[in-house]
Parts: sequence; C-alpha cells; structure tokens
Amino acid sequence: MKVKKVLVIAAIIICVVIIIITLFTIYLLNSNAIDNINPIAKSFMLKTTLEWGRLAPIPKSRTEFNIKTEGGPFTRSFRSSFYLPKTDLEKWIAASPGLADAEIENINDSKQKYIIKPGGGAQYGEAVIDFEKSFIEIYVYWS
Repeated sequence: MKVKKVLVIAAIIICVVIIIITLFTIYLLNSNAIDNINPIAKSFMLKTTLEWGRLAPIPKSRTEFNIKTEGGPFTRSFRSSFYLPKTDLEKWIAASPGLADAEIENINDSKQKYIIKPGGGAQYGEAVIDFEKSFIEIYVYWS
C-alpha cells in the first residue's frame, strides 16, 4: 500500500512538471505570434522602433504598413515596412536624426541601406529605402 501511494505521488509530480514545461515552451514559442496580432502590442512595437531607430513619426499617408516582433526572452527585434508618397518620404528622412547621421550603403540605383546608430539601448538599427517605389523597411534589435 505504501509503495502504491509513493508511485501515485511520483506520477502526479512528473505530470505537473511536464505540464509546466509544456506551458512554458508554448509561451516562448507563441508570445511573438500573439504580439504580432495585438493592436496594443503593435502600437508599442512602433513606438519602440522609432525610439531605437531615432526616427521621426511615420506620416499618416503611409500605406501597407506592417510591423512584427521577433526574438525570445533575452532578445527583441522589430521589423516594419510601408510605402510613403515621395514628398512625405523626403520630409520623413529629413526629420529623422537616425537617418541623418547613418552610414549609407548603395544597394542599387534606387535602393539604399542606412546603418543607424541606435538609441534607447538598442544594439542595431537599419532602414532600407527603395526610392523608386517609395518603400521603406526598418529593422531594429536589442539584446
């Protein structure tokens, strides 16, 4: 009887540990997916992207705006992309300190990569701008 009781207790403890590990794993794997569809989280992601990239607010004329988060418990990165009318693109670039003092790499005739000196404790920031399409891609990273 005593051995049976010990085995039942051991089985319960093992099940609880397995459940805790499973829930923790699900959380780590899915927290980004949840953030990527949550409007409140997306607002925070945009605010953080602008701070880390030292970028001006994105004009309301933007279209096809997309932002997502990546990373785990010890890293965080944000990727965003959008289109702007050419006149707003020029104004946005001029108003963004992170782009003003960035190192610029020419990718091709219409596309440039701006390597940004990040702010807000981030380790890396870049913006790739296609001037022909008026398309902007931003990537910022913290670890």
